[in-house]
Amino acid sequence: MSDLSEQIDAIAVAALDGGLLLAQFCELVEAHVVDAATKRTKGNITAAAQLLGIHRNTLHNKLRSRSSELLSGMQREHRSLLRQAAKLQKTISERGPARGRRR
Repeated sequence: MSDLSEQIDAIAVAALDGGLLLAQFCELVEAHVVDAATKRTKGNITAAAQLLGIHRNTLHNKLRSRSSELLSGMQREHRSLLRQAAKLQKTISERGPARGRRR
């Protein structure tokens, strides 16, 4: 157990050095523990919740929340890429037709 404690100490120091706030650190650790439990139980939510010592509805809500956050991030990235593509298309259209290379 002391080896685990030393590893956690090292991770905590790295998190502090990286400017990670306590809430962010806790969310990160929770996400990793939940992922480990769901992998160990091959996606069985009830078994993973039992392993974690929480109700399966609580685990389901945590997973749903993370999925929503991931989807929101992907949607923001998608909108950003669409804006970049529109700017590029505008730049290309303003330059006129492509010209052949000179040899």
